Amino acid sequence: MEMGADMPAAGSFDQYARHFSKFNTADPRSAFGGYDLNLSHLLPTDREASILDFGCGMGHLLLYLKDRGYVRAEGVDISPSQIDYCHSIGLDNARFAADPISFLESCPNRYQRVLSLDVFEHLPKDQLIPTLTAIRNAMAYGAEFIMRVPNIAAAIGPWTRYQDFTHELSYTDRSARQVLEDAGFGAIQVNANKTYYNHTFRGKMFECARKVLYNTLKLVYFLQAPGTLTPNIFTNDMVVIGRKCEWSPTRDLPTCL
Repeated sequence: MEMGADMPAAGSFDQYARHFSKFNTADPRSAFGGYDLNLSHLLPTDREASILDFGCGMGHLLLYLKDRGYVRAEGVDISPSQIDYCHSIGLDNARFAADPISFLESCPNRYQRVLSLDVFEHLPKDQLIPTLTAIRNAMAYGAEFIMRVPNIAAAIGPWTRYQDFTHELSYTDRSARQVLEDAGFGAIQVNANKTYYNHTFRGKMFECARKVLYNTLKLVYFLQAPGTLTPNIFTNDMVVIGRKCEWSPTRDLPTCL
């Protein structure tokens, strides 16, 4: 989990694998169902497409991409301990980058997809737009960037924000859209991150209960500030998608097909 020039790699992130493993002991493949549900339809159909996992952490997504047959996926991370862990489980396509922005600048127009899961809550605010802009520049035209970030509007949003000392930010559906727009992305979508359930009946019961919770939250926001904008998404995480588009010289805006 990671990022950019001037971000303190030493200290908080050097031994992040040890911290992460305390709270995430499950088999990495247990995440595959969630990836199938939220990400599979966003991935290229071409298994030879160039894909970057930006902030690859302990390699869960890289394992998924490998399992699904993507042969040109690679990962980059600022945490040496997490890259060491990736290598220990056979993910030689993960690399350490003390300065991820410089890494991105070294491969312009390269990637058909860039994914970044649970990363952009760790960046200082002044690094957000430079990092997103560097990601955009490393993408081919028409390629998509996909990030998953925590949603502060969720019922446990504040807890999620402060459960990890390395968290710098949380987002709303509007602020997530705003930062991608500021970095030059177009065709932006913000989706609720869906929960994958091993047991269908249990999942249906959970989702019914959650609908009640989300409607209650909508009412709370309305009562707190009637007539103002309220959140559209209440899940704990959001999946945000932006496309690298051509720029219109007359409108100074991205033009997406």
